[in-house]
Amino acid sequence: MAALINYMFIYMTLKNIEKEKVDKTKVVARTIYKLTIMLMPVYFIAVIFNFITILNVASLGMTLMWGIVALYVYNFIFTNLLFYSTEKEA
Repeated sequence: MAALINYMFIYMTLKNIEKEKVDKTKVVARTIYKLTIMLMPVYFIAVIFNFITILNVASLGMTLMWGIVALYVYNFIFTNLLFYSTEKEA
């Protein structure tokens, strides 16, 4: 699921960069904002599942939470690094 969401993020970012000829960091920030709004139900589910007393559901909630954190860290570090290196070469 995280790979699908990450693919969606990269696709949205590249599509917006192609459409708008502005600074790439602004486009990435705008795309992260859109992705955050789109994933709001997943955040609510993860928080609710974290506080349920059933152990299997609570562990699913914790896995969702760490997946969300890993997704944002990956997108923040590697996507910005990728765009920085392509701008430097061009």
